Amino acid sequence: MIVTLAGQALFAAAAADGGDPVVMAEMAFGDGNGGAITPLETATALTNEVYRDGLQSATIDPDNANWLVCKAVIPNEEGPFTIREVGLYDADGVLVAIGDYPATVKNVTAMGVQTSIEVDIVLVVSDTANVTLALSDDTFATQAWVDANFARKEVPLFFYGLM
Repeated sequence: MIVTLAGQALFAAAAADGGDPVVMAEMAFGDGNGGAITPLETATALTNEVYRDGLQSATIDPDNANWLVCKAVIPNEEGPFTIREVGLYDADGVLVAIGDYPATVKNVTAMGVQTSIEVDIVLVVSDTANVTLALSDDTFATQAWVDANFARKEVPLFFYGLM
């Protein structure tokens, strides 16, 4: 992943006194028009976007304070297409970062296979305090989030047998 020129400007403005944080909102996927892409700072859009959705989460890597880990999920029903490029967009639709992606086929149920794909992208920023997250309306809780936010409870099990 590389930060685009527009993304660099947004992060610089956010770091200035009184600057507003960059609101990361969406991840988009493209097929590169059938070939691998070379991410460029000057990019303003993916080469050939095939799917876009809101972020499921954005967390700071526990071992690297400047790594923002953004997660999106491509659900079963989306596709078919081959992912070759990925982009992160802010709440205003500005391409903040772009990256190439190993060619990954996204099938659909009608093709005999159900695949949802969870994609984590690491974005290295100078200060993660300058970034916030706008969650998708259809965001779901991951197991890691549930584990981190709720205490486990012991539930007694009852077995009923035939007598």
